[in-house]
Amino acid sequence: FRLEICSSALFFVIITASLLFILLIGFKRFIAGMVLRDSDLDNLIFICGISAFSHAVNNIIAAPTRMLNKKKIYLIINLATAAASYAVVFVLLYGKAYLYAIPVGGMCSSLLSVCIFWILNRKWFSGHSVKKIHIKELLKIGAPLFPGFLIYWIFNSCDRIMIARMLGMSYTGVYAVGSKFGQIGNLIYIAFAGGWQYFAFS
Repeated sequence: FRLEICSSALFFVIITASLLFILLIGFKRFIAGMVLRDSDLDNLIFICGISAFSHAVNNIIAAPTRMLNKKKIYLIINLATAAASYAVVFVLLYGKAYLYAIPVGGMCSSLLSVCIFWILNRKWFSGHSVKKIHIKELLKIGAPLFPGFLIYWIFNSCDRIMIARMLGMSYTGVYAVGSKFGQIGNLIYIAFAGGWQYFAFS
C-alpha cells in the first residue's frame, strides 16, 4: 500500500512538475522580460525551472525517510546539501557571478538532494504500483491546500520582483544573500516541522 501511495504521488508530481517546467522553458524569454525586465536573463528562468522541478520531486522522494523517522540521515543530508549549496554560492560570488550565485546554488542543492534520496528510497517507488484511485484520493487532500501554497509562494517571491523592478537586478542579488541571514530563525520552524512530520505520517 505504501509503495502504491508513494509511486502514485511521485508519478503525479513528475507529470505536473514537467508541465510547469516545459511552460517555463517555452516562455522563458517572455517571463524574463516581464519579471526581470531583461529577456537576456532567460538562462536564470531555466535555472529556476530546474530548481522548481527538482524541489517538487525531492519532496516526494524524501518522504519515506521522514515516514521512517530517520532523523539523523535526514539531518546529515540536509546539512550536506546546504553546505554544497553555500560552497557553490561562494565560488560564484568570488567569480563575480552575483546574479546567478543563489539560483545556481539552490539548483545544485536540490539536484544533489534528489540523487541522494533516490539512492536511499528507490525501493519505495515503482512504475507498476501507480494507481489512479490513489491519485484521486491524494488530490482530494491536496487540492484544497493549493491556494494557501500559491499565496505563500506569491508573498515569498514578490519582494524580489519589487526590488528588481524598482532598483534593478543587481540589488536583487544583494537582497537574496542578505535575506539568507534573516532565515536563521527558520531553523526553529524547520526543526519542529521536521519532527512533527513523522507523527503526521504515522
